[in-house]
Parts: sequence; C-alpha cells; structure tokens
Amino acid sequence: MSQKKLLYLVPSIAVFVLCLVLINVSSAAVVLKAGSTWEENLLWNEGLRVFSDMVAKESKGELTVKFIGGPETFPTFESIEILRKGVIDLLNTDATFYTKAIPAVFTGLISELSPEGERKSGYFDAMNNLHQKMVNAVYLGKTTDFQFIFAFKNPVNKPDFSGLKIRGLPFNLNLIKVLGGSPIIVAPPELYSALEKGVVDGYGWPQIGHIERKFHEIVKYQIDHPYYKVSVRLLMNLDTWKKLPPHLQKLVTGLMPRVEKETCARHAETVKKEHEELIRQGVKFITWSPGDVKKFYEIARKAGGEEAVRVSPDQAPGLLKMITK
Repeated sequence: MSQKKLLYLVPSIAVFVLCLVLINVSSAAVVLKAGSTWEENLLWNEGLRVFSDMVAKESKGELTVKFIGGPETFPTFESIEILRKGVIDLLNTDATFYTKAIPAVFTGLISELSPEGERKSGYFDAMNNLHQKMVNAVYLGKTTDFQFIFAFKNPVNKPDFSGLKIRGLPFNLNLIKVLGGSPIIVAPPELYSALEKGVVDGYGWPQIGHIERKFHEIVKYQIDHPYYKVSVRLLMNLDTWKKLPPHLQKLVTGLMPRVEKETCARHAETVKKEHEELIRQGVKFITWSPGDVKKFYEIARKAGGEEAVRVSPDQAPGLLKMITK
C-alpha cells in the first residue's frame, strides 16, 4: 500500500476506533440505582443479588446494578414512593410493605401458586399493569416461593390466640384477629426490641430470617404449620424502564424467569438449613392435631380472601381466581 493511500485511511480508522470507544463508554454508563426494604447483606436481597449478577454477566457489563441503601436510607413503608419518584431505579421489597399504594398486591401474599405458575395464569401480567398505572413501576417478578409461620415466647397448642399480642403486617392482621389475637404492626428492624420489651408475645414471620435477626434468643416456640406466601419482588421505575434501549429491556424480561427459579432454589435450601439450626438453638416446633390443622388452614384461606376483597373490592375477586389452585 502506498504512503498516500495510508494517509487517507488513517483518519477513517481513527474515527472508527473512536466510535467503538464511545459506544463502549455509553454502554458501561447504564447503572441502575437499587434500594431495598432490607439491609444490604440480609437474605431477603438474594433475588436482587441474583438479578444483579445475571444482568451484568449477560449484558457483558452494559447494564449493572449499584446498591445505594436499605431501611437505614429509605423508611420501610415509604420505599415505594421513593421508587415512584425515581430517586432509585430498582426496588427490592415485599407486597406487605405497600398494600396502601396498591391494595390488590395483598393477593400475592395469599397466592397458592409459584412465580412460574403466576406467569402462566395471567397474574403476573395483571400485576405489571397495576404497578405501571398506580406506582409508576414495572413489575419485574417475584423471587420467593416459601411461606410464613407464627412464633411465640410460650407454647400455643391450638389455633387460638386469645389474649396474645402478635406482631403482624397488613396481610395477616385479619387472620390474627379471627384467631382471637391482638395484632400489632412492627417493622422488621424494630421487632427484636418489641419482643424483648414485651410489646408483643409472638410474631408472624417468613420461614427464614429468624437466625440472622436473633429472634431465637427470645422466642423458643414456632408453629410448624406454614401459611400464605412470602412475596418479595423486584420493581423498576417506569421512567427508567422506558429509557433502557429495547435490547436491554428484552434482556431483563428474558432473564427474570431464570432469576426467579434460581432464587427460589436457593431459598428452599435456606429454609431447610434454618429449620435445622433453630432446632440446634433450642427452638421447639409445635404440631397441632389434624383437626386443628384443618381448621387453621380453612380459617386462613377464608380470612385472607375476605381481607383481599375488603381492601381491593374491584381487582381482588378476579385476581384471586388466577392464584387459587
């Protein structure tokens, strides 16, 4: 090649290389600011961690997630508003904490289906539509498939909570009342202190997370009859979603079923290990009589359905049909 031709090519090559660099810089700049209802290292953020790892890997660094704060930064029951306003791009939370913003999310807590089942039944799409309309968010998916339990300082040998003050949240307040108890709403970070000071005699809580919160130091009895469903989910600010290029939207949408499956598998193992560790720590698991167990689940289903319809009379009836076996 002559020197003259080479001189003509040099500027073109330089422009081509510069474009590649600019494309790479632009791609690397897509960073989602994530917040959570829980402190960063707690197991409740497992879905967020799996999502972060998967999108970074599959996008080859074009889309990444940066955790910027938990309840120490965003008050638990205000986090949905923080997401709505776009202060954060991504929120890891539970339906329990924003039933006032979208009353119909209550149904997710009494669902009888897995995340995969909810996608097939149409429930996932219905939730996504409600989130976009009511809280300016995209419902990416649910990353849990385990349940709740009741735990007490003293043995409770039948489904009768008369005279007991029990920590609850909006989804199980009606159940506690029907069983004769007095429900008291307490945020997760405050529960240990509430148990220690006698503000509550027991609590409703998922099957996991007791050890990390050290509840077993105070509460030594768990009712071995899990009920309802934990409903941790990932939400993205709708404006942020719209700004993502189509190929990244497609990537996130395609990855979420994998995120759900992987996270649920990890949680199933965690539930098993936590049960074993609680026994080692001296916690006793109480089993009721078959008749009382049947009674408990009948009451739970009825109380949950009634409460769902009460708080969301327009949407709940249709949604319940999608999530009942």
